Amino acid sequence: MNFEELIKFAVDQGASDVHLQAGSPPQVRIGGLIRNVEGPEIDGEALRQFAASLSPPEVGKDLNAAMVRGARFSKSLDGLGRFRCSLYSHGGQPGLILHQVPSRIPTIGELNLPPVLQEITQARRGITIVTGPSSSGKSSTLAALVDQIGETFHGKIVTIEDPIEVRYPRKKALVAQRELGSDVASISAGVEQAIAQDADVIVIGEIRDAETVRAVLHAAETGHQVLGTMSNPTSVQAIERLISLVTIEEKRLVTAQLAEAVVAIIAQKLAATKDGKRRAAVEVLRGGQYSARCILESRWTDLSSYLGSRQSGMQQLEQHLLELYQAGVISGTEAMKQATSPEVVAEGLRVMKRSAG
Repeated sequence: MNFEELIKFAVDQGASDVHLQAGSPPQVRIGGLIRNVEGPEIDGEALRQFAASLSPPEVGKDLNAAMVRGARFSKSLDGLGRFRCSLYSHGGQPGLILHQVPSRIPTIGELNLPPVLQEITQARRGITIVTGPSSSGKSSTLAALVDQIGETFHGKIVTIEDPIEVRYPRKKALVAQRELGSDVASISAGVEQAIAQDADVIVIGEIRDAETVRAVLHAAETGHQVLGTMSNPTSVQAIERLISLVTIEEKRLVTAQLAEAVVAIIAQKLAATKDGKRRAAVEVLRGGQYSARCILESRWTDLSSYLGSRQSGMQQLEQHLLELYQAGVISGTEAMKQATSPEVVAEGLRVMKRSAG
């Protein structure tokens, strides 16, 4: 099997991901759905050789171990683009997923994100988090935010990624992109080094453990602008998760630090549009006095309700879904499917239908 021809076919078809697994035919993800590619089952040894040819030396030297630990790396293929690659093992046989990374970073406007995100990028200290489930487009949103900062701010941006995906072009800001394992030993070490190396903006690929939480809060407290991603479905759940990661003894301090540091939490999902594409449905929580009080007092229901006030450009996910429906972008069924609170969307749809009638 010619894997490069298969990848070219997938790219031409607009696939976001290519799934190669020994013993199964190739599959591609288009418009959020997995589709089979006609052809024979993939030979395990051929896939192993192809994976080794893509892998950096530290991965390729022991491919079996890399498969077991689920190694991730990025690779540019001539004429095809750049891909985030994920290796895995199933029954001792190789599997490889290639996720296409855009060759050009889309802007906030091109991604149809709320205009308030432009304002959020202008914060020069504090924490902004983009959160959402897997394949929700949060990496693209984070890249758009970082690129916007780089275009408008004379400063230094340091990213700490696993692996490096998009390559940020040089604009007004100096950008140093550091990869875990090859450039820096850990996220916390990378944050400490970035602070020492005169960074203004620090970008974390994913915030997923207590050590990273401590590091980003320290960075925010010392006057840095910090951006990162998480995998929680809502903005409030992301805040709760951050606090839950640390020890009981630390919770009070971390809660106070977080209440002070939050600039914005952006939660999103990708909704299927009527024209067969996908559009981000976005929830935006802003920091401020009321948000800080809710965080300090663990008033999560009040904080969720506060989103609906629309103050400072905030919005609930359900409000955005209803807007997309009203604009004819998505169906009512899709709005219900993507909602965190389907009953809220259902009531909104009923009101719209009554008004139309």
